[in-house]
Amino acid sequence: MKLKGNTRVLVGIIIAIIVLIAVLCVVFFSMLTSNGSEESVEVSASAQATAQATLAASATDKPETDNDGLTLSVSDTTYYNAYDTVGFNFYVVTLDVSTTDAINITLDHFYTSEGINLNDYSSYVSTLESNAYFLGKVNVVYQLISHSNESTFNIFVPVESESVTLYCDLDEDFSYELSVKNSGLLTDLYYQADDVITDGLTYQLVVSKAFDMSGTTMTQTFNGQTYDYTYPSTVSVFALRLEAVSLYGDTIQIESATYKASNYDETFTALGSDIQSEKYNNIIGVDITDSYVGYLFFEAYSSANNPISYTGELELYLVGSDNPIIISVDLTNTGSVYDES
Repeated sequence: MKLKGNTRVLVGIIIAIIVLIAVLCVVFFSMLTSNGSEESVEVSASAQATAQATLAASATDKPETDNDGLTLSVSDTTYYNAYDTVGFNFYVVTLDVSTTDAINITLDHFYTSEGINLNDYSSYVSTLESNAYFLGKVNVVYQLISHSNESTFNIFVPVESESVTLYCDLDEDFSYELSVKNSGLLTDLYYQADDVITDGLTYQLVVSKAFDMSGTTMTQTFNGQTYDYTYPSTVSVFALRLEAVSLYGDTIQIESATYKASNYDETFTALGSDIQSEKYNNIIGVDITDSYVGYLFFEAYSSANNPISYTGELELYLVGSDNPIIISVDLTNTGSVYDES
C-alpha cells in the first residue's frame, strides 16, 4: 500500500509539471502572436506612409507664408539598402508638418548629422531614374507645399550609415534619429499603368492602359497643308491616354515617347505632333500649364484578323529632363476606348 501511495504522489507531480509546461507554452504563444501583430502594424504603416499621390485637379499657386508656429515630427521611415545597385542607401521619411497658416518649405532647411543637405538630391535622383527607379512611386516631394496648415510629406534622405540624425534649421526643437524599422525594395519603385507619376516638384501624370483606335479619322499637317493620314491594314494604331497636371503653372511638355515591346523585341516611336486624330488630342509637343488630357499614338503590327498584344515599357521624354520616365504598360486590342465628347 505504501508503494501505491508513492506512485500516486509521483503521478501527481508529473501531471503538475505537464500542466505547468502547457501554461508556459500558451503564454509563449500569446507573446509571439502579439509581436506578430505589432510587426504587421509597422508594415501596414509603412505601406500607408508611402502610398501613391492623388492626381491634382488643376494648377495652383504656391502659398506665401512665413511658416510661423512650425512644428515637425516623423511618423514613419522606410530604409532602402541600395548601395550594391546604385551606390548609396537612403530613407523615405514621412514628415508631419504643422504651422499657423500655410506651408511652403524648401529642403535646404533640412540636413543630416552626416553633413548631407536634403536639397542636394539631384544626382541621387538622376542615378535612381537612370536605372528606372522612381521616387514618385512612393510620393516623394522636394518642396513642402500645402495651403493647409497641417500636412504630411514623404522626403528623400540619402545616408552613409543606417543610424543618422535628421535636423531642420527652422525648428530648433526638431531632431530625429533614423534607424531601420521598415525596409523597402528598389523594385517597388517601378511605375505601372494608372500610377500617379510625379517629379515631386512641378507635375503629375497618369498613363492609362492602351486601346486600339484604328478606324478613327486621322490627319497629317505638312507645310501648312492638312491631308488624310492612312496606314496599312496590317497595322493598328494604339492610343495611350495621359492625364497631366502642372502643379504650380510651370510649362510641362512631352517632347517624344517610345514603346519597347519586350515580348516581340520591337520598338515603336510615338507619332509626332503633325499627326492628329479627329477624336483624340495628340499630347506630343503640347505646352501644359494647368490640367490636360491627351494621347500618345503608336503604330504597331496588328490587325482585326491577326490581333497582337505587346508587353513592354513606355518611355516618356519631357523637355528639360535628363532621363525618360519609364512605365510598364501593355499595348493591346482589348483596352477601353475613351469617349472625350
